[in-house]
Amino acid sequence: MPVSVDAVGAAATRASCVSATRSAGTLILSGLHEETSAMPAAEIIRREITVRGSFCYTRENFAAAIAALQSGSIRLDPWIVEAPLEDGGAWFDRLIDAPGAVAKVLLIP
Repeated sequence: MPVSVDAVGAAATRASCVSATRSAGTLILSGLHEETSAMPAAEIIRREITVRGSFCYTRENFAAAIAALQSGSIRLDPWIVEAPLEDGGAWFDRLIDAPGAVAKVLLIP
């Protein structure tokens, strides 16, 4: 079965994915970058493309992650750090340029 996947979720990538999907194929939307975007509905209808949404996490995934955190088998530090709100700009620049082992910064007022 021909399948195309848009994992970005921008208007441009969604439209490109419709164009790249074979007639009677399936387009899976999983990217969440933009809440809404125009879709070429006439093309989807004429080419009989099936469009499906897919969220990548299940309730079981979240339950397993919480259990792993509670048991201590995985840790989030040093990936998550706390910093004063006034340092937010500097942390933003660092996360863009050279994040190192940091994935998230919690800014504390």
